[in-house]
Amino acid sequence: MQVAVLGRVSSSKSTFVNALLEDEILLMDKFVATFLVFHLKYGEATAPIVKVYKDGHCDYVPRKELSEWEEIFKNRENEDGSLNPEWERLWGDLKNVLCIELTYPCEILKSINIIDTPGLDSTMGDDSKNTIDYLEKVRPDAIIMLFTKGAIPKETLDVVRKYIGSEQKRLNISPLNAVGLYTKIDEIWEISAADVSPIVLAEQTIKDNIYGLFPEVHDSLYSIFPVCARLGLATSIVTQEDLRLFQVLSCTQKDILQKMLLSDSLFSSPKYEIETHLTSTERTYLKNKYGKYGVYAIIEQLHNGNHNIEQIKEMLDDISGMKLVRKRLMSHFGERAVLIKTQNTIARIIKTCTEERKEHPDCIETINQIERNILRTMRNIKEYNELDYLARLYDGLANELDAEAVEEFKTVCGESENGNSVVKRLGLSNNVDIEEIRATITKRMSDADYKNNLYQISSPQKAELYYMLAQSYRQLNERITSMLQKKEEAERTLRIAKDFFFGE
Repeated sequence: MQVAVLGRVSSSKSTFVNALLEDEILLMDKFVATFLVFHLKYGEATAPIVKVYKDGHCDYVPRKELSEWEEIFKNRENEDGSLNPEWERLWGDLKNVLCIELTYPCEILKSINIIDTPGLDSTMGDDSKNTIDYLEKVRPDAIIMLFTKGAIPKETLDVVRKYIGSEQKRLNISPLNAVGLYTKIDEIWEISAADVSPIVLAEQTIKDNIYGLFPEVHDSLYSIFPVCARLGLATSIVTQEDLRLFQVLSCTQKDILQKMLLSDSLFSSPKYEIETHLTSTERTYLKNKYGKYGVYAIIEQLHNGNHNIEQIKEMLDDISGMKLVRKRLMSHFGERAVLIKTQNTIARIIKTCTEERKEHPDCIETINQIERNILRTMRNIKEYNELDYLARLYDGLANELDAEAVEEFKTVCGESENGNSVVKRLGLSNNVDIEEIRATITKRMSDADYKNNLYQISSPQKAELYYMLAQSYRQLNERITSMLQKKEEAERTLRIAKDFFFGE
């Protein structure tokens, strides 16, 4: 399944992808990020990178060249202001590249290929052209849309729709295949309200200023998750030396530290070298890597007696929002990867059949038979029917149906923002037992069946909704039975292993 990461320039796309994969895989030099498309797939971390050129040929080059590129881009100009010949040579080559393919052994890449794109602008310039050219070729199955404090999400969504939306027949953007990220949330944090986390501030902004002012955004995106990609990436690359610097900094008087955290310039100012026992360079390093909020959060952990680097990493993963995002992306996209991919492929086949009927009227019956066979096969797959009906709801069918029943259907399908565990799908507490879960499903399934029969004649569309609702409850019940069997098998295997190692 191909998932494109899209957004405007400087919305932390590459940093987010690195944080998602928990390593510095992608180049984050701003100049590089404005025009190179990176296509990430599952594989060895040491495998050669593939440069796919616009004319179709490929070059395989050693992995180490990536870091060499970044150094060359950082030193584009000589001291006299002239261009570095190495940079001119590299730029002359890379501007003809369609994408860079990279492999990495990360679990999420087993289900999803990630396409990291250059920034999209409201006016289509050269920097965006690589993105459009590549998306035309790959045709993504889903998108992750990033925006920041300074960008109105509706405008960003309009830009994404303009370039890859349904008018161009590339992707029909809906909550089924589109997720939003509100990035750089640490920038809305202030030391004057230090106890209020950026996630809480961002969630309020999403609720009031995004969903409240732009309901069409809510109707287009599965959810908007607040994240700080910089902190999420720092989780994976925090070092013992970083921790030592923080321990020194944590001894600074509280009032001085609070004053320093008012701005980036104050935090890095040479005038605080005596009070902090750290040089300006060392403090700038910490600020650039962790941000002011990250610095504050780590120092608070140290003051609370948490000096273990693993504890620091776990805390950073939580406050960055990345732990939740990884989990929800896998549950929303990963578990449905095959179905969503199949649905998009079938949509293209049906579209092609429609075009072929117009172009070859003498072959209409053959074309019709192909279309019927494909649709008949897919309708025998329960999960596909559920996904197809969800797509229809998001495409406007829900406007004609009972809103409460529609929300119940979305929730039991795992579309609720609360999560997709069984108890979340049923709206139950975490301390219920299996018998109560089964009883709840049986009752709701019976209610849905009754309403399906009730509306068969008077309202076929309502009847279909309750039929699909009942089917989804039955499907969930079947999955529970299957999971319980796996649980029993696993427990039996563990007992055998225990006997093997320790005897009876």
